[in-house]
Amino acid sequence: MMFDFRMETFLVAAKTLNFTAAAKELHITQPAVSMHIHQLEEDYQTKFFEHKGKQIHLTENGKLLFQVASRMKNDDQHMRQHFQSKKEITELNFGTTLSIADFCLQHSLKKLWTLYPNFHLRLFVQNTETLLERIHQGSLDFAIVEGYYSKELYDSISFQTQEYLAVCHPSHVFSNPVSNIHDLCGEPLLIREEGSGTREILERMLSLHELTLQDFQVLAEIGSLHVIKECVRSDIGISFFYRPVVEEELKQGTLKQIMIEEQFHHTFSCVWSKQSIFAKQYQQIGMLLTEESKGI
Repeated sequence: MMFDFRMETFLVAAKTLNFTAAAKELHITQPAVSMHIHQLEEDYQTKFFEHKGKQIHLTENGKLLFQVASRMKNDDQHMRQHFQSKKEITELNFGTTLSIADFCLQHSLKKLWTLYPNFHLRLFVQNTETLLERIHQGSLDFAIVEGYYSKELYDSISFQTQEYLAVCHPSHVFSNPVSNIHDLCGEPLLIREEGSGTREILERMLSLHELTLQDFQVLAEIGSLHVIKECVRSDIGISFFYRPVVEEELKQGTLKQIMIEEQFHHTFSCVWSKQSIFAKQYQQIGMLLTEESKGI
């Protein structure tokens, strides 16, 4: 499987949405870029770009080709590596969410390098929505995510299950006596940004009890777990975390779990594209990481 040079031109043009910029990046002329795109459109009998004023945009078919071609390029690179090394994949574009990267992954990665000392890992830490989109586009091989994902687009195995708990400052004064999740309504709440798996889990958890974020006094949306923890430690508001994220603070007494009747748990998942010809090897890597994480 040789990755067509015209597809390479298309991918760069699709990312830059500028044929002149694409030509500069590819070290070819702008007419050559236009010719490559025209040849692809002739082959597929469809338009991949359209002009809107002075700017170009991908058509719906262009967006579809971008997703497929990105995966093709990624698989082509792994195939070449496989042929040259005569071994399994030794390079991996790997993504994970912030909570997992900072608090749940260290032992699993150590095991990976113990078994494969020459394994080269490119680790990207982003929210669930971004990671899934990058897998779908082919720029990411594999990810461990907190949030939900399409079973039609991705294969997966479970990584680990963690308790999801409400946390406050040890001396926090509640508006009402607290015994269940509804008693927390109206409390000042600090949450992750939109697109975060942690936030999506919170929203779904609340919906199971006929609640929404609007039932709380949402003070801020913050993209950093450490900043949220510091705000809670300063008694600015309450928040929800996976247990490993606040384990040390709970032991030290700088944070306190809010004891409510409801108990929440969520399973993290190792995911990869169903379209990839290396899906079996991604599954094996996921199983290796999962086995090591069971003791955490």
